[in-house]
Amino acid sequence: MKSDPSNPQSFSSSARSRRVKLFASYIDELHAKSAFSNKKIRILDIGGTVAFWEMNAAHLPVDKIELVEVVNLPPVNEEYREINGLKVQAYAGNALNAASLRSSAYDIVHSNSVIEHVGNYSAQRVFADNVAKLARYHFIQTPCRLFPIEPHFYFPFFPILPLSLRTYLHHNFHLGFMPREASWVQARINCEETRLMTRKELQGLFEGSTILAEKFLFLKKSWMVTNMASA
Repeated sequence: MKSDPSNPQSFSSSARSRRVKLFASYIDELHAKSAFSNKKIRILDIGGTVAFWEMNAAHLPVDKIELVEVVNLPPVNEEYREINGLKVQAYAGNALNAASLRSSAYDIVHSNSVIEHVGNYSAQRVFADNVAKLARYHFIQTPCRLFPIEPHFYFPFFPILPLSLRTYLHHNFHLGFMPREASWVQARINCEETRLMTRKELQGLFEGSTILAEKFLFLKKSWMVTNMASA
């Protein structure tokens, strides 16, 4: 329950709500600037869900947002919702293939816990490059690689264990949100494609952006990468 994003009382949902409130404050700041004062903002949410925006719509300045387009990998059912005045459109697409998206003219790209799932560092670079092409501003969140408990496998310091050991554990045990994978090959692929990032790696991909640390107690739990803070 503590990590269930669909449960509004969970620790995970509380953390996301705090991030949305910060994101909303940045939208207010952008809208106060001349470039946005006479227009509503278009947001692309990469890898999100309609449920996320439904849960957090109350924290957003919906009068300043024209539309949120939510893109996730297929199969995804196309869906349009109006949530307390917030218009949300969901459809299938791939952030590594900008041609699969319906527009290339957004004001903000938002992404929550996605870049760590797109593949190796080369693929993560493609993700970051596409974010920069799709919108002038971005707000990207991803778990911190060195937080003691990995948020997918729930195993201590899982990202820094040897790949062979991570594969063995995933192949033989149920770990966190990841059920035991019967196929050794698929277990290895899953471990390779769940790649948490360091601050230095993120800074290399998002040059000029501010990297904010989200903390649990005194430990860095995740990173928020944005160029909205200094816009």
